[in-house]
Amino acid sequence: MSLLDGLALGNKALLLLNLLYLIYLLKHLRRSMILLMVLLGGMLFIDLASSYLSDRNIQNIHLTHYYTIGQFFILSVIYYKQLKKFQLVVLIGVALFSSILIYQLVTSKIVYNELNISGFIASACILMTYAFFYFIEHISEKRYWDTFNVGLFLYLGGSSIIFLTMNSWQDLEDWNVMIWTVNASLAVLFQIFIAATIYRFHRVQRNQNGISSL
Repeated sequence: MSLLDGLALGNKALLLLNLLYLIYLLKHLRRSMILLMVLLGGMLFIDLASSYLSDRNIQNIHLTHYYTIGQFFILSVIYYKQLKKFQLVVLIGVALFSSILIYQLVTSKIVYNELNISGFIASACILMTYAFFYFIEHISEKRYWDTFNVGLFLYLGGSSIIFLTMNSWQDLEDWNVMIWTVNASLAVLFQIFIAATIYRFHRVQRNQNGISSL
């Protein structure tokens, strides 16, 4: 088994464990954590479906469109709930991303079996903007969602750099495996941050507003 295959398997395992952890805590979950559970369920389904199609030499790139769009809108709802002073940022972000998608559909920029790199970059930049404003709003507090916020910023930031530079390395076969290994490592790291977020939530679920010294 290659390192890339090991990371892909590890990501699936962490996704499943995080999902099961949230299901275990289901009766105590707040709306944001329920949405996180839905997000993880969708991510696991797409990951498994992608592997299933790949093993049978069937194109699976189209699944990335569902992943990008689903992740964006679910996280937009979550951050709208997490932010109070900067909720307008989320509304603007949703309007901007929706406008980009509509433009791409009208001008046929989205090809079903090709990566929508510009759409992913737009989604990532907007989501990182949410994360930045979350940090600004809650800089004086310690909350369980802080951990997720950092993980999301690192994951999307790293993945964005990879996609932005894709044209520079896509013809260099010796680099392809290394680049995708780095991307898989970022996905695993993100799941570790999510696991830490769920653990912190579990520890402070009885504290009002989720504020704790943890």
